[in-house]
Formats: sequence, structure tokens, C-alpha cells
Amino acid sequence: MKLFSLVAAGLVTGATVLTSTVSKKEPQEIQLASEARIKSLPASSSVAKPFSGTSVSDVVTKALAFKALLTTTQQNTLQQTYTTTLARKWSNLPCGSGCRNGIQFSTLTTTQLAAAKEVVQAALGTASNQGYDLFSQILLADDYLNANGGGSGYGAGLYFISYLNLPSTTSAWMLQIGGHHMAYNIAFNNGSVVGTTPVMLGVEPKSFTVSGTTYTPLSNKQAAMANMLASLTSTQLTTAKLSSTFSDCLMSPGETNGNTNTMPSTKQGLICSGLSTTQKNLVIAAIQTWTDDMDASSAATLLSTYSSDINNIYVAWTGSGTSGSASSFLNANTNYVRIDGTRVWIEFVCQSGVVFSAQIHYHSVWRDHTNDYGSDLTNTALPLKLLDFNAVNADGKRVLTWNTAEETNVDRYIVQRSIDGRIYADIKQVSAKNGLSNSYTTIDNDLIVENVIYYRIKMIDKDGSFSYSKVVSVKNLSSTAISLFPNPAGNSLQVVLKTSVNNANMQIIAADGKVVVMKSGLSGQQLNIDIATLPKGSFTVVITENETVFKSRFIKQ
Repeated sequence: MKLFSLVAAGLVTGATVLTSTVSKKEPQEIQLASEARIKSLPASSSVAKPFSGTSVSDVVTKALAFKALLTTTQQNTLQQTYTTTLARKWSNLPCGSGCRNGIQFSTLTTTQLAAAKEVVQAALGTASNQGYDLFSQILLADDYLNANGGGSGYGAGLYFISYLNLPSTTSAWMLQIGGHHMAYNIAFNNGSVVGTTPVMLGVEPKSFTVSGTTYTPLSNKQAAMANMLASLTSTQLTTAKLSSTFSDCLMSPGETNGNTNTMPSTKQGLICSGLSTTQKNLVIAAIQTWTDDMDASSAATLLSTYSSDINNIYVAWTGSGTSGSASSFLNANTNYVRIDGTRVWIEFVCQSGVVFSAQIHYHSVWRDHTNDYGSDLTNTALPLKLLDFNAVNADGKRVLTWNTAEETNVDRYIVQRSIDGRIYADIKQVSAKNGLSNSYTTIDNDLIVENVIYYRIKMIDKDGSFSYSKVVSVKNLSSTAISLFPNPAGNSLQVVLKTSVNNANMQIIAADGKVVVMKSGLSGQQLNIDIATLPKGSFTVVITENETVFKSRFIKQ
């Protein structure tokens, strides 16, 4: 239900295209086909752009424009009425229309195919080695298989595009894109993206060269997962390791029980709550290589939602690998890794090559425990985007601010505070404004004696569902220690300050955070406090003068 800047955004890099130093002559037919495809990519394909309501309209506009180029027979093949059965008709196999919906690329004219690809480009992300760029590379890989021993069962022409319901900005529909080693199921409702999964991606071979250019389509995903595993200690790797062996992704293809979610209900592996910040960031960075395949807005929203759940995410793997060595992971048949949280499910597996038997090839599946298929098009929007959340000290008060975009059906925000970063309590409630862009400010002026205070926002939808923002911390007012005599104390307490105060305020705070004594107008360097009525226990004396805080603890006998 939120978006925040990913602190690990720079942890994983993956170049889409590498200039090859290998002199390898490719078959003439694949050189010509690949050059034509590369030249056909719009010049804007490498330019990242935000995905807003107008961009959803762009997807619909392009989808309807493509449909208008088709004959009536072709239109009937392209578009069907949404059913849960049709939505779950996707595959990771080269099985053509037998396991997919829609119209096949090879049956389209040059003009029709270009229009179909414009629909795909409008719906997917624009970053290098992600989204539409990845889509284009996987098509190249299948042409490469066709020309290098795979035969007629492989090729870019064997990919399909399908609409389940009429594309519209005022109703619900799904865009399906699929073929060997690729399946996208993107759900829309009332002009919003409401679901981006399931997604299946794969490639064989994992690296190939066409016309002097080397492509490694899933290298960034493999590297991110390997870096994540390598960051674990030997003990953590042992905890995370599964006893099973996987020859393919567990959740590929589709679902086996109609509209029943068949993902395991029991999580396995190593829970991330015990990981270091660096290790957690590497888990998030790995997730990002999948979410970034979507449009920028959906990608950021989902990454934020998944990241806020980091302490409930499990990492599991099987195969071989050594702590500290990323290159030792995910490099052989049956090597497998899984990320499984409250919402996110991502699998990545290495398999022996089918056409190139000397090489491994990759399969991956991204699912969402609650949001697959846009919950069968019933969702109204992806969770809102929390653009930022900040806490600062200003005039002796802690000011909390956050900005949102695309709020839909949000009920309220609850600001929560913690003095240890683990246990949080509600301190403020703010009603949601809803709309395209909103800013919020609230002030925490409670007296807190700890040097660092932690905050997060609980964001609650009108249907009762909720999620949390990232945690931010703020340094408390500067404090100076004071001397307390006697300590432990009886009926009175002498407070000795390092400097004199004038018209200062004092509070005595019990261990449970309740203020049990309050005095004002205190002056001098030594103060005598009557504590005869206090029960036995631990207390904190806090004296404030303007923005200076004096504090110390004592025991009442």
C-alpha cells in the first residue's frame, strides 16, 4: 500500500547488452530477423517514464488500435470473455495455442505485429534488461533456438497476445502475453493496474550472440539472487537450505486446481527478520529485478509493499554454494532459490539445456499470494504509493511528513512510535484524503527521554487490509546527564544540574512511560523533589529548559 526509495537500488546491476569480443558467425536467417527486430524497436524504448492514469489510457488506446487492424476472425481469436479458467491458461512450455489464449505473432502482418508490440511496450517497464527490453531479448533467444538446432518448435513467431474482456479504462480486463519462456498476466480495472502476476520468465541459452552483440536476458536476476545467497553466513545457509530437489519452479505453469491458490501454506527456509540490514537490502534488491519488469508506478508500489514485509519474508534454496562467493550459486542443474513473503513469491531455478545440452538455462516464476490475476479482476487498484516518509526535529517537536500518489479506497493512516525499533504503539490517526497526489503532516510533541525515536505508518484501506511504511528514525532533543542523590532514593530526591536553569519544567516518568510527577517554574542548579508518594520502582527525571533536556534514572525504594 505504499512506496519508498529503495536503499539497495544500486546493489544489483545488469547490463542488457554487452559488446561481444567473440567472433562467432551466426546463421544468415537469424541475423536478418534479429536486425529487423532491433531496428523496429521505438527509439523511446530505453527511456524510463512514470506510469500514471494517462499511461493506462495509453495501454488501452494501443490495445484498441491493434484490435482495429485485425479481421473479425482475428479479433475473435484475440479477445475472449474473462473466466478464471482462461486467466490460468499460461505455460512455460513451447506448446503453442494448446496452452495459451490469443492470437499468434506469426499470423500477423508486419503492421499488425508492430501494433501488437506497441501494446506490450506500453504495459511493461522500460529499464534496461527489464520489461519490454527483456521481452524483446527473450524473443531473440527463441529465434536463436530456432536457427541453432531447436527447429520449428521455437521462434519469436510462436508468441501470443490475448485480451480477456474488452480493453477499457472504465471496466475490468486482462492483457496476456505468452510463449515459450514468457508469460505475463496484467489485470486492469477502471483505468488502474490491479494485478501484475503471475509472471513466468526463462531463457535458453542463458547467453547468446547475434550479429556481434551478446545478450544475457536474465543475468541480472540470477546475479541478484546469487548475491543475496552469498551474503548469508554458513549457518544461515544451512537454515535456509531445503531438503527437496527442484527440476523446475514449483508454481509453473498456471494452477492445478482451478481458481484455488496452490502455493504452499507453510513457509520454508530462513526468515529475514534475523538478517542484517545489508542482507535484507540484498533480498529487496533481488525482488526489485522482478518488480521492475512492470510499469514504473506499479513496480514502485509493489516493491514498497514487498519491502515493508521484509521481516516476514523467507529465503530458501537448494544446490551448492559457499558463503561469500556469489559465483558459486545458481550455476548448475537443479540449483534453486525462493523468496516467499506475506505477498511476494519468486522462484528461480537452473535446468540442463534442452537444445544446448552443454549449457544450463533459467526458469523463474513471480506470483503474489493475494493479488494474482488482480484477484480475478475484482481489485480496484494496486496499493497506494507512499512517495516518501520523513521525521525531523523542529522547534523541540518531531514533525512527521509523508506524500502519496494515486490514493484509492484508503481509509486512514496511523502513525506508530517506538523507542527501541521493535515494539510500536499508535500515537496519531490521520484520515486519508484519496486522490492523485496528497501531502500529510503531523506532530509528535510527547516528551520522550530516549536519544533516538522510531516511527512508521500503518496504512489502512477501507476494506480493512493494511500494510506498513518503512521505518524512519529521528534523534531526540540533545540531553545532558544530571546527578541524583540518593539513588536508590527514599522520600526525597536531590537533583544536581551541570548548569543552572531558569523557569524549567520537570517530569518524572515511570517505567511504563506514564508521567507521574509534573512541576514547572523551576530555577537553580540544585533542586529538591518530594517523591514520598511514588511507589517502588524505576523512574526517569526529565528537566527541560527551552530546547535543552536534562535527564537521568533513579530507583525508588
